[in-house]
Amino acid sequence: MNTEQQMEKHFQDDRENFKKIDVFLAKQEIHNEMHNLLLKEIQNDVKEVVIQTKKTNGRVDTQENWRAYLTGALAVIITFLLPVIFMIVSNYLKK
Repeated sequence: MNTEQQMEKHFQDDRENFKKIDVFLAKQEIHNEMHNLLLKEIQNDVKEVVIQTKKTNGRVDTQENWRAYLTGALAVIITFLLPVIFMIVSNYLKK
């Protein structure tokens, strides 16, 4: 193999290496674009979850308030009205 053929082979190897590098860089660019799109999608999903969580927590707070009101009403009934009803019934049965 003469010098000219060696140089041609060297240049051909270089061209193949450059093609491989170009393919690699193109794949990296595609990967980075997909990665960025997925990150944006995840960020949007997180924003939606935060919004929905705030809405849901408001509803839960309202339900908890109603539960507290009902519990308080039941405590009032047991504390004040039940003894009165018991006294009325016991007086009625004594007659």
